[in-house]
Amino acid sequence: MNGFEDLIKASKLKDMMASGSDAATLEEVVIETKDMEHYIDIVYTQAQFPKPRDEAGVEKELDIGEKKKLLITNINIGEDDLRLLAMNRSENIKAYLLSTGKVENQRIFLLEASENDGSNNERTSKVKFSLK
Repeated sequence: MNGFEDLIKASKLKDMMASGSDAATLEEVVIETKDMEHYIDIVYTQAQFPKPRDEAGVEKELDIGEKKKLLITNINIGEDDLRLLAMNRSENIKAYLLSTGKVENQRIFLLEASENDGSNNERTSKVKFSLK
């Protein structure tokens, strides 16, 4: 799942539904390059985060690249998103290991990601392989 792309696709989907198009899923929505700037503008305008202002307190006019950067920076990523990412990564690693033919399927187990309670100084963005 890509948060930025999902925001842009949701905006287009909303437009499609308002114009009477058949309802599609987010995965089915395609944003063409020529439409990207239009939807970035819409999503940026509707976004609920503090936007840059000038000395007079007026919202600054930004180019599309800056708007995109601010949208990406302000995407909320929750624990469930991180857990899903961890599971997707582990499934990809398992698939790779199985594709090499050097490890049998019965020998690979995927475990649920555990919470890091912060009591130790371990980084949470790593994979642990263990033999049992």
